[in-house]
Amino acid sequence: MMPSITRRQLLQATWVGITGWALGTQYVVEPMAGPLVSPASRMFVHLSDFHWGYRGDYNRQPADTLERAWALIKGLTPPPAFVVVTGDLIQATDSATERLARLQAVKAMLDRLGLPYYTVPGEHDCYGDRGQSYRAVFGESHWIRTVAGFTLIGLDNVSQGPFIGSTQRQWLKAQLATRVPGRAVVLSHAPLYDVFLPWNWYTYDGAQVYQALTGIKEALFLYGHVHQAMTATRFERPNWAGLPLSWPYPEPGLMESLAGWPQGATHPDMGLGFNVVRWSDSGPMRVLRMGLAASREANR
Repeated sequence: MMPSITRRQLLQATWVGITGWALGTQYVVEPMAGPLVSPASRMFVHLSDFHWGYRGDYNRQPADTLERAWALIKGLTPPPAFVVVTGDLIQATDSATERLARLQAVKAMLDRLGLPYYTVPGEHDCYGDRGQSYRAVFGESHWIRTVAGFTLIGLDNVSQGPFIGSTQRQWLKAQLATRVPGRAVVLSHAPLYDVFLPWNWYTYDGAQVYQALTGIKEALFLYGHVHQAMTATRFERPNWAGLPLSWPYPEPGLMESLAGWPQGATHPDMGLGFNVVRWSDSGPMRVLRMGLAASREANR
């Protein structure tokens, strides 16, 4: 089983990538000097949990956080082929007008990256209207695309509740029946496996998604929601959580409270960052975690 990397370990890391073989069990720590990939390789970026519109001590500088993340992404060498975002683009609000405005603001920010991007909703994006505003801005909440040789599969396991549901599962089965993807990336907001039920970190019927992809040679599952570095292997498939661009959550435990840590004045970016997935035609996908805190230190 792939070992877990906890938030505590992430916060102790310096400017390195915590790298895992997507189809193996080995982690490698690599310095991040120079290009992230060889000329024969390519990459895409995995973002998650912006919570745009939040105001409070968990993140006192949300615009600055995203601006510096955007600068890092634009500085990657070679440029990413595309970007994926695993939900909670905005902070939930009771106001339908404000909800729509926040989603539109995030879309404008993603447009500024100048890269193709693909999103799935988080529960904050669907709060109050079961994803109606999200779909008005970003399109369908579940979809399948062929991009850069990948089959990208976006799933919605939040808008109706913590499940995929029979209609969406039947849709996925029908889509896969007409495709023979050699390499797939599956996106969801909440993990498709059980992480911690008291905090709603699970998907009721997630196991059926893994089973639907048994014929695919290589599949990587990316999710958000947990706001920390987390990995697992389920049904012999790697699962990677995206680092948040809002605030970190504690490691799950019955004695812990589900609340973010107040942003510190001296280390405002601890626990924040994003994933970079790199690949080549001849090798498996690899995932690197890139932290904003260390990038700030490196640029001082």
